[in-house]
Order: sequence, then structure tokens, then C-alpha cells
Amino acid sequence: MTIRMEDLDRDTLVKLGLKSEPKPREFTVEMERQWAIKVLGPIAGLTKDQRRRVLERAIKMSAA
Repeated sequence: MTIRMEDLDRDTLVKLGLKSEPKPREFTVEMERQWAIKVLGPIAGLTKDQRRRVLERAIKMSAA
């Protein structure tokens, strides 16, 4: 008889050491909202198109 891993619940998988406990959220939705406000503050005076261009450039720089 074979037991498929998909048939086991999360607690059983954790007890068997096959799956780790879920990590607590360190960067919450509220923190994300607060950072978005902080980031958008300095560029609030730009037009919508200018903000879009600046944010696209920032994303490219962040990915590099």
C-alpha cells in the first residue's frame, strides 16, 4: 500500500519533516502601504506620466 504525499495534511507533513512550518509574515500589508506612501511622497508633484517613468526607472535600477 502506498500513501501519496498529496493525501497527507500539512501537520502530518511537518511532523514527518517533509514540510516546514509557514514563516510568519515579516512584511505586512500595512507596512507595504506605509512604504508606498513614503515612496510616492517625494514624487507627488510630478504628472502621472512622469511618475510612471520615474517608477519604471526605479524598478529597473532595483532589479540590476
